[in-house]
Amino acid sequence: QETNLQLIKTLENNLTKSDTENHQLKINQNEKVKRLEDENHKVKYENDSLEKELSRVKEQLRQCQELCTNKDIQHK
Repeated sequence: QETNLQLIKTLENNLTKSDTENHQLKINQNEKVKRLEDENHKVKYENDSLEKELSRVKEQLRQCQELCTNKDIQHK
């Protein structure tokens, strides 16, 4: 009888410990997900900024090429 009670107590303690560890793992996992989401957001923002800059540079290049073409035509 006493051994069974000790076994039950040990099992309860192990279950509580396991639940606590599981809870901490979930917290850690949620923190990792949050960090990854934040990093993803930053990268997307940076990518958007770079795409806008690329568009501006392409437009400037187009304008420069147009100017060069016009100057070439005027010199001929």
